Amino acid sequence: LGVDTPLLKPLFETKSAFERLPMMSAVPDTLLCAFNGLLPPPLPEGVRDACAAYDHHLLIDLGEYGGGEASALRQRLDDFAAAAAETVATPPVRIHEATSAGEAKTLSLFRFVAAAAFKVWCTGHGAKGLSLDYALPTDVGGVPPIPLTPVKRLRYSHFGCNVVHDDIALPSTFDEARIHAIKGEIKAGIENMGGRLPSEHGHGTEYEAPADTKRRWMEMDPTNSLNPGIGGLSPLPNYGDS
Repeated sequence: LGVDTPLLKPLFETKSAFERLPMMSAVPDTLLCAFNGLLPPPLPEGVRDACAAYDHHLLIDLGEYGGGEASALRQRLDDFAAAAAETVATPPVRIHEATSAGEAKTLSLFRFVAAAAFKVWCTGHGAKGLSLDYALPTDVGGVPPIPLTPVKRLRYSHFGCNVVHDDIALPSTFDEARIHAIKGEIKAGIENMGGRLPSEHGHGTEYEAPADTKRRWMEMDPTNSLNPGIGGLSPLPNYGDS
């Protein structure tokens, strides 16, 4: 996230110190949300224009290893954009190339702070945040349904493996039981699309793991010493039931 940079590290440490004070846990994020509109836009003008014109955005970090990889991929992207532009009046693809190392770093950092920005937004607007990560089949491009109209929804994903991070802002009046029920409905919808929830960050003790996954864990850890209670398994030694 770039938090360890000389500029950001002391700022985040100061923020964390304030959040540990009594009655102050929400104050830093509330202030960040309130003053955010007074700060200059973090993205270059060309990228902001693309954000206004298009619904989906793909960030590609090109590497060059001496074999012309970057220029070859750029040519393929240009050819793809040109071919797409021939089929419709409005070009469906626009390519923006970072003009400096500083601009490239800004774009990369902007992607990584998305999750933190969602938390700040929810705190500043008095909403409750539900953050999910799930995997969809690579040939599925739809959006899993949710059983309500959210206050705000932010989706960003890993392009190659189709792992999606879905941040859903819910009304502050929703209690934990209702949020858990909503999560269960979303999980069922994802599985109906051939996907899995969770995907990247594991089941923990919150999600029920598939039967084949449970069997694999039990074979790897027959005494239940490593992660007791994970994925709906027993928290007791040797997977006891009492």
